[in-house]
Amino acid sequence: MLHSVSMIIVSAEAIEKALNVIIDIVVNRYDELDMRASGKTADSLEARAWDNHGEIWGDKTFEYLAKGRPPSEKRPPVDAIFQWMLDKRSFTGPKTKSMAYAIATSIQQEGTSWHKQGGSDILEILLSDEVNEEIENVLGEAIVISVQEELMRDLNEIK
Repeated sequence: MLHSVSMIIVSAEAIEKALNVIIDIVVNRYDELDMRASGKTADSLEARAWDNHGEIWGDKTFEYLAKGRPPSEKRPPVDAIFQWMLDKRSFTGPKTKSMAYAIATSIQQEGTSWHKQGGSDILEILLSDEVNEEIENVLGEAIVISVQEELMRDLNEIK
């Protein structure tokens, strides 16, 4: 008697492979938007996968790139802004601590330029046809292999 395919399990390896493709696409968009300074934020993105489940994790800074940082009572760290100024190739103007302080104060009072624009579209890439096709390609291949393996097991049981 042949068994029907009861449940397809997509392996953690296949999920991780798909998530890493997505990370590459997001990082490409990050670079297109000229968000890269040191690259630590992009490098922080990592795939965490289990059978049938996966997540992408990254540094909190990535959220600020996606949504922008709103004004707040707390000033961003001046040293971090200064390091960003040094790392950011496209930053023009004097790269001094006093300039970093002025930028931090401006962010505290007005929010970042991304916040003023309503956030960036860096995460909208996740809804694109490109991402859907990549997911279908990677996971579709894994599902076909899983079904084939289950059918082979069923055929072996019949013999």
